[in-house]
Amino acid sequence: MDVVVQEFPAIIAQAPAMKPKLLPLRWPSTLAQLNPIPQKFRPASRKLRLRLRPTKSQEQQHDDITSLQTSWDAWRSLKALRTRKWSLWDLQHFMTFGYILFSLAILPSAPLIKTAVLVVLSVLLLMPITQQFFLPSLPIWTYLLYFFASR
Repeated sequence: MDVVVQEFPAIIAQAPAMKPKLLPLRWPSTLAQLNPIPQKFRPASRKLRLRLRPTKSQEQQHDDITSLQTSWDAWRSLKALRTRKWSLWDLQHFMTFGYILFSLAILPSAPLIKTAVLVVLSVLLLMPITQQFFLPSLPIWTYLLYFFASR
């Protein structure tokens, strides 16, 4: 194989004069051109707008974040548990409860203290006024309990 080594100015002189291409430095006319998902797999924007509007049944439930529960009645929470439609996402609460039981099992304290922790936790989760704070923050409290139990 014969390799012909030429100098750079000689290569440029042999190349035909071409107009340099301009880089597309501006945004496309719509950002939809940048979407890698094909059009037939994208949801229609009209359907999105319909989903964002609250329906009458959602307005009647008053389960949005702005309606805080002020009841101390534990029976109201038990009634809500009975009528709840369970989903696969609710398994996280059972797993968290399992982590709590494991953390209490390895905790080197008296059984009376462990029982008191479970009683206080159940009272906090049964009252609606405290449940709306402690149920979403339960993974944090579980982590803290596990951290201090495994020292």
